[in-house]
Amino acid sequence: MRILIADDNRELRAALRLLLQELGVHAITEAEDLAEAIATMRHAQADVVLLDWELPPGGFPGDGAAFVASVKTAAPARRVIAMSGRPEAENESLTAGCDAFVSRNEPPDRLVRLLGGDALS
Repeated sequence: MRILIADDNRELRAALRLLLQELGVHAITEAEDLAEAIATMRHAQADVVLLDWELPPGGFPGDGAAFVASVKTAAPARRVIAMSGRPEAENESLTAGCDAFVSRNEPPDRLVRLLGGDALS
């Protein structure tokens, strides 16, 4: 499984990378804004995008909803999992087409379950 971590928080990206590597995922790429995420997906061909719902555009012409629409148009099977500490972001992200939502306040095992647990590698 190939995963793109799209988050502007360097420490959170590092923590997610470590968690994923411990689960056997080694095809991990990172982006710190929406424009970089789009560019990275072009060559990394991620199966799953872990998306900070409040990720800055960085030159991308839109917000998280526009990003999800772009991702789903290019690769409908690619999963997008939104992450946020804002409770209202869950409805926003799911309405925009995200496959799942994870609150930053939830324990990491919820994300692991969403990613498929033992089937990750």
